[in-house]
Amino acid sequence: MYDNYHYPPGADTPDAPWNQIDPEPVTRECEVTVVMSKKMDIDTIDYYIDDEDGYPRIEPMHNWTEDYRNQYNGIQGLLGKLIEYIDKDLQRDNLASDQRQELKFLRDEAAGWDIDDLDINES
Repeated sequence: MYDNYHYPPGADTPDAPWNQIDPEPVTRECEVTVVMSKKMDIDTIDYYIDDEDGYPRIEPMHNWTEDYRNQYNGIQGLLGKLIEYIDKDLQRDNLASDQRQELKFLRDEAAGWDIDDLDINES
């Protein structure tokens, strides 16, 4: 059958690699845990002035988490803002179908994250 095309022997058999069909993917629910960190400035008014050197001192057990939450959006806040912007973009009429599909994918990926642990320490 392939004599005139110089195909290798076995090229016309169903078990040749190019005749194989890739298996269909299966979906499983998985829990994804991401550990991230970032150094950033956090202001506090909960301090005292040291009598000896006049330097502001903060208690060793200071609750930096409360100060952080009062000053920053945090990861969940940022993801929420991202979802808001994506929703606004999805309302536009002039989006190409591939752009609309990508925005929906990004929105789905940004949604549903939970903070399992938040630890903030002075460095």
